[in-house]
Amino acid sequence: MALAVAVVLVGVAFLVRGIVWGGDGLGGLFGVRCRRGVVAEANRVRAAAITHCPHGHEYTAENTYRDPNGKRSCRECKRADYRRRYWRDKEALRGDHLP
Repeated sequence: MALAVAVVLVGVAFLVRGIVWGGDGLGGLFGVRCRRGVVAEANRVRAAAITHCPHGHEYTAENTYRDPNGKRSCRECKRADYRRRYWRDKEALRGDHLP
């Protein structure tokens, strides 16, 4: 038994940093999962439960933008942000903000 466990340990030695250990000691070695995958799945479940943006707009198909990384954002909030930025930059170019 100890020899078999040693062989398994040598086989997974390069994966130890990405492992979530289950159970106590080496007993959980055979039921391991990658920590990155577990965290990613938890984040997907948590994000799916969120139905409105922080400003209260609903995430619908028409109002949701997904960036290339898959992160979603509210189109209405993006529009408001673009408008604010446009006017801020326009005033900065005119010099109206100077005394």
